[in-house]
Amino acid sequence: MDQETKQSVIDTEHLKLLRWGYFLSAGVTACFSMFGLFYAGMALLITSIPVKEGQDAPPEQIAWIFAIVGIGITVVMLAVAAAKLKVAKALRERTSRTFCYVVAVITMFGMPYGTLLGVFTLLVLSRPSVAQAFGADAGATVPQPGEPASGV
Repeated sequence: MDQETKQSVIDTEHLKLLRWGYFLSAGVTACFSMFGLFYAGMALLITSIPVKEGQDAPPEQIAWIFAIVGIGITVVMLAVAAAKLKVAKALRERTSRTFCYVVAVITMFGMPYGTLLGVFTLLVLSRPSVAQAFGADAGATVPQPGEPASGV
């Protein structure tokens, strides 16, 4: 087996592992997005607190703040989970390399496993052989040290 074939097999296996990592990470992110619904539930609790005579009701703005923050957290985390699923699909089809880079950087904020997944994604996608598999001109998108970037 020649060196090119070996590198192709290694790249394929690494991309498969990354793909499974993004599936797992998307599922975990989607599950944790439901914590935002706790905030929305707290908003309902705040508005349903019975008020005794002589006491003031909690300010209505607090309930709105909890509801907006909770729904916002849920929507953002579900969007990130959807992006991770799209990356898993893109890794299989060898498309959207730039989108994979962007989501890998976003994934690095999820410590500690997201950081590992994001860094490994950046390392694998930076290989010239992987860039060629994605249909990119490896020399133009990944300049070698000491070379100017393409278009400069």
